[in-house]
Amino acid sequence: MLWAALAALSFFVVSHPRELLPDFSQSLLWLLCLSALVVIVDLRRVRPPALSWPVVAFLGLCAASTLWSVDPGATTDALLLYGGVALLACLIVGNIETGVLLSGIVWGALLVTGVTLGSALAGIEGAGGPVGEAPLLGMHGNRNIVSYTLVLGLAAALSLRPSGSARSRAVRQALRGLATVVIVGGIYLASSGTGLVAAAALILVAGALSLSRWTRVFATVPAKIIGAAVLASLLVVLFSLSGAVFELLGKRSDFSGRVPLWRAIVRVWEGAPVGGYGWGAVWPYSWFSPDVVSAPKAAIDAGSRTALVHGHNIVFDLLPQLGLLGVLVVVVMIGCSVGWLFVRLDERDYVVARWAVLGAAAILVNGVTEPMVSVPVGWFVLVTIVASSSSLRRRRARISS
Repeated sequence: MLWAALAALSFFVVSHPRELLPDFSQSLLWLLCLSALVVIVDLRRVRPPALSWPVVAFLGLCAASTLWSVDPGATTDALLLYGGVALLACLIVGNIETGVLLSGIVWGALLVTGVTLGSALAGIEGAGGPVGEAPLLGMHGNRNIVSYTLVLGLAAALSLRPSGSARSRAVRQALRGLATVVIVGGIYLASSGTGLVAAAALILVAGALSLSRWTRVFATVPAKIIGAAVLASLLVVLFSLSGAVFELLGKRSDFSGRVPLWRAIVRVWEGAPVGGYGWGAVWPYSWFSPDVVSAPKAAIDAGSRTALVHGHNIVFDLLPQLGLLGVLVVVVMIGCSVGWLFVRLDERDYVVARWAVLGAAAILVNGVTEPMVSVPVGWFVLVTIVASSSSLRRRRARISS
């Protein structure tokens, strides 16, 4: 119960409700102190953090980038912050089952929904609304943040697999359904086009996973590879039709004007294509370094003729910071996790694979317009996915030996 509560609170805090907790670094420090208290209380049963080599590799690359960073001080500060989030995530994963972790994340998402809706109903300045008439911003101050946070929570809800007796499963299934409806309602009230598309995509992917598990239509590895290829082809087709989709959502077909920004990022990135200009040394993130002023950022602003605080895309945000190496490590992190989909698993282990696929899908779909590796809640979820997958790999290796 303690670890589940810590997971829920951690998810809420790392979503960065900046109107409630403006100093993210201080909030993270309090979370780490609270986790230390939980360790002390549960000392007889506590296990070490579920460290994962892909996470260590990413943080190692961030540490190495201090050698060529345009602002080594900012890079060091960023390394400490993201390292702290990773440590928290790995500690939680190491001490609870995946199902309990998912329940904690769902409760965290419900807390985000409640605070967002409550602040709007209370008429708090900057919280958005009126409800149903204007987008809800909540304590996050931005509908996109509310939206992608709840989409990550939705991925956790859809990953849950109730167990126990028939009666117990029915009750838990009903509770999971209710939580899913509440979270989807929060996404709808946030009125973010990307969030709505991501929610619909997750529900479809979850349905496909359940159907394939039930019918075992993809029971063999070749069949799974073919299914993945077909899915990838469909995604390419959907992306080619993205202009029409965005027009239906009332958005501009150039991703709300982000294409000029991405072109400017590429031009600047070409000056340091392999390792970028240093982790945390380029973008003035509101949760980390709002006062950062760097030469690469100035060049991006000049090229795009606008001033934005991040790259508005999971890849284009990383490129000027860690270059191709950073993007490659993130691809490896996700690839090593979703690979479990191609392995025969029992019900306990299947929950990990399901979480890896749905969590990664939530990160990637939101990552079309948001820097999901850089935002704290996205990084937190990514680390839990990778750490859970690594724990599964170690457990199966012990069993086989």
